[in-house]
Amino acid sequence: MYKNDGPQLRNDYERKVKKIYEQYNYPSDQRDRGGCLSFWLGFIILGSGIMILITCATLSSLGQSRYTGVNTGTLQMVLIGTIILQVGILASAIALWNWKKWGYYGLVGGYAITIMLNLCGGNVFAAMFGGLGLGLSIYLVSKIEHLLE
Repeated sequence: MYKNDGPQLRNDYERKVKKIYEQYNYPSDQRDRGGCLSFWLGFIILGSGIMILITCATLSSLGQSRYTGVNTGTLQMVLIGTIILQVGILASAIALWNWKKWGYYGLVGGYAITIMLNLCGGNVFAAMFGGLGLGLSIYLVSKIEHLLE
């Protein structure tokens, strides 16, 4: 009775190990990020691209008359900083789309910097939306974090 159980137990163990291995080791062509995360990353990529274009347009029009009385040097530095931050967020979202772990950390860091800058500037409403984006990003990526390279 016990002689026949040996190979059967061994095969069951091998099947379980193989199942666990397959569960956590997806080949790169079988990974699925899901619809919500795909939509969210597409929204971030599109929004960051539009924000970069709007900020560049605002930066190029600083010399016009509607900005008289405003310290254009400070405003110029703020706009350049915004462009740099948005390019970083855009690069991080594209990297996360391509399954890179550094894209996740870059996205979280970009959101954290944006929240701090909005709070320092007194814009609590924008900081709340940044917190919503940060929380949504963390929630959606946490489901596939083990698949990132």
